[in-house]
Formats: sequence, structure tokens, C-alpha cells
Amino acid sequence: MALNPSRRPPRRLLAAGLGLLAVLVLVLVAGRDLLASGAVRGLSPAGRDLVTGGFLVVATVLAVLATRALVAAAFGRTAGTPAATWRTAATWCAYVLLGLVIVAQLRLDLSGLLVGSAVIGVVLGVGAQTSLGNLFAGAVLLVARPFSVGAWVHLRTYLFGGFSGSDFSGTIVHIGSFHTVMSVGGRAVHIPNSAILMAALTTGPIPVQVDLDVALRADAPLADIESRLALGLGLQPPASVALRPQRVSLSGDPEVSCRLQVAALRPVDVRQVVRLLAEAAAAAAPPASPE
Repeated sequence: MALNPSRRPPRRLLAAGLGLLAVLVLVLVAGRDLLASGAVRGLSPAGRDLVTGGFLVVATVLAVLATRALVAAAFGRTAGTPAATWRTAATWCAYVLLGLVIVAQLRLDLSGLLVGSAVIGVVLGVGAQTSLGNLFAGAVLLVARPFSVGAWVHLRTYLFGGFSGSDFSGTIVHIGSFHTVMSVGGRAVHIPNSAILMAALTTGPIPVQVDLDVALRADAPLADIESRLALGLGLQPPASVALRPQRVSLSGDPEVSCRLQVAALRPVDVRQVVRLLAEAAAAAAPPASPE
């Protein structure tokens, strides 16, 4: 049963999550009673382990699916907002909580696992050093919050690109357990959390891609020209177009000198801006009065 949070409405996800939780409770109750019955106790150790393992697998699958559905229902409409940052933390907390419930209800004996935990910990620590580093870095980013989802970030890291390092500039789309996703030039770039934690970060407003001084008619409707430019460039918030008057010339035909700034997440072609500005100014000009 695959749950795709991007395609299912929150109500269906909530209903699916609650239904899976109900099934999980029934499985745990049935498993606890069955494991305590004489029929299972009379089996060989291998048979008891097989039955216990079967209930454990079923309960784990149900817990994972229920967690995914409930978290997706709770955070489905927070994409691109600061609240989406807590989605990963909520998911892991739910996993840990349901794991403890499963262990307690099935009355699993973890003493054998605890005896060999030191050796297993060393082996896993060496083999999964990179993954664990990214996991802990993600937890640090979640607590420290140097940026949030939707923020524009420029980072320079020396974990890639040798001595020269690598630069990434874009908008934070998602902060996950192991990777942070940035939108860089319209492409989704997955950067390990450990690289971000060790990078030089610069956060701020949307960068200005075009900065020009232009001259318009003194009676030019600046707001209308800004709207036409944004529409022609295909810009959506938080990108913006701003025409800021600087000075007015009354000699000859009255003109107003403006500072044109286009703030966008992607590079903007200056020639396209100049062409669209001329078209917008011409379209917004008042019709000539008959002599």
C-alpha cells in the first residue's frame, strides 16, 4: 500500500492513517494473546521466533504506513512554509513512539540484542558514518534553524569541488533527515545536511537580477508597467518588479527617472526586460489627442 502525500487529499490521508492505526492495535492485541497462549509456548524456540517475527514485521509495516499517512495529512498544506521544517521531526518521533508500543505489546525480549549492542554499534558506526553524520546534522539544523523552508540561501562548501569549493544559491524547498533540497535555477539540488552544517551560509531577501536606470513619461502609470513586466517575465511571488522614481525633469517633454529592479530566484535576461519595458510603456501611454 503506497501512500503519495502529493496526490491524496488530507481527509483521505487522515482516514487512511486512522484506519491503519486501528488495524495495528488489533494486530498487537491478537499477537500478544497468541504469543501468551499455550499453543505458541508449546512450539520449539525456532517456531516461537518465527511467529514473533511475523507479528513484528506486520506491525512494523502498519506503523510505518500509518505514520506516513498521518504526518502527510498534518503537514500536507505546509509545503513552502516554516511549519514544513517540523515534518521530519514529527515523523521520527512517531516512529520511535510506535516502535516502543510494538515492543511493549509483543513483550519482546531485547536482552540478546543489548548484549551484542557494543559490537553492532561499532560495525554500524563505521559502515554508516556518512549517513549518521547527515542524520545528526539534520537534527542540528532542525533545532538551530539557520534558515526555514522558502528562504533564499547562498552557501559555500568545501566538501565538494576540491580546494575551490562549491557555491549554491537558491530557495530551500525541503529540510529532510539526511538531505536538504534547494531549488537552484529551477533544478532540485539535494545537498547532504553535513555539507550544509559545515558551509558558509548567507541568507537574505530574493536577489536582484536586474538593476537599471530608466526614463519614462512623467504621467506613466508605474504600477501598471510593473504588472506588465512581471507578467511578461513570468514572475510569481516572491519574485517582484519595482519601479522607484528618482527625479523628475520638466525641460522639454516631462520625464521621470526611475530605478528598475527585478528580484527573482532565476537569472533574468536584460534584453528581454528592455524589450518588455518598451512595450509596457507604449501600451500604457495615453492616446494622442486630435489637433
